[in-house]
Amino acid sequence: MKQISFCITCMNRLKHLQETLEKNILDNFLVDEVEFVVLDYNSQDGLEEWIAQSMMLSMPDLANLYL
Repeated sequence: MKQISFCITCMNRLKHLQETLEKNILDNFLVDEVEFVVLDYNSQDGLEEWIAQSMMLSMPDLANLYL
């Protein structure tokens, strides 16, 4: 069980997440203690696709995608 969950709610803020999410994950990553959850409120700016492609490819061991 994770000790800390960073929950990020987002709607049409792809640009902001592209600038910050990967660094936040890497700066705060502790394998058994921390998780990051991104809750997408039906964004129309490509957020889901970006998470699925960019984050899953660049951090396959750190990222999980739930649709």
